[in-house]
Amino acid sequence: MRQNGFDVSQIRIVVSVQPRVLLCRVDKTLKPNIDHFLKIGFSKPDFFEVVSVNPYVLFNCHPQFVRATEALKDVMELKNIWVFLCDSSRFLDGVHLMASFGEKNIESKIRMFENFGCMRSDVLALGRKNPMLLGLSEARIKRSLEYLMKELGFSPDYVMSHGALLSYSLEKRIIPRIRVLLALKEKGLIKKDHAPYTILNRSEPHFLNRYVLPFEEIREVYAKELAKLTDRSSMKPSNEGRAGDDKP
Repeated sequence: MRQNGFDVSQIRIVVSVQPRVLLCRVDKTLKPNIDHFLKIGFSKPDFFEVVSVNPYVLFNCHPQFVRATEALKDVMELKNIWVFLCDSSRFLDGVHLMASFGEKNIESKIRMFENFGCMRSDVLALGRKNPMLLGLSEARIKRSLEYLMKELGFSPDYVMSHGALLSYSLEKRIIPRIRVLLALKEKGLIKKDHAPYTILNRSEPHFLNRYVLPFEEIREVYAKELAKLTDRSSMKPSNEGRAGDDKP
């Protein structure tokens, strides 16, 4: 590792996280794996960043992983749609995505985002921040975009800049919470103009303690929505957040 430019602190990190790297054969494992990453265009500083995030790549560069990195490199060079290397910490997520779903599948999802008015550059930026959002099924992405944009009126730019919305379940989180928000407003239980994203982004315990449990009529609304949309209907309070943190 020293011969390939690792300093003492980097070697210490690798060995502390994956001690069995010391059992690897230099000629059959370590050197070929390091050479592979340098061959596909990594600078040594970038490679050190990847190794510091996941030292596993040093001794288990299996054929599927190699094919995925080579495919990712080809896509980046030929079509310029993947820029995961700009964040080394996300490179392995990008490789996993490519290995699991393939270029055509991911490209199809990007086109679907574009059909909803999203800019390609924004979709790629979303992929850089959280590659696995593009690992969601097309059906799920489509349903989420339809609800967020058509039902809630969010703009494409807003959805792209609040990518966490796409990771939330419609049935278990988004729809029940939105209906709770509407019920709170209709009954005059909240006076502030709460933005939908505020209530969607809360942790489940905080959401329950702040928006549901203090109001008997809202507890009933939420329980009915969960029972209707899912098989989950229990509501448990927690110590996270307090009812009345924000005055209704």
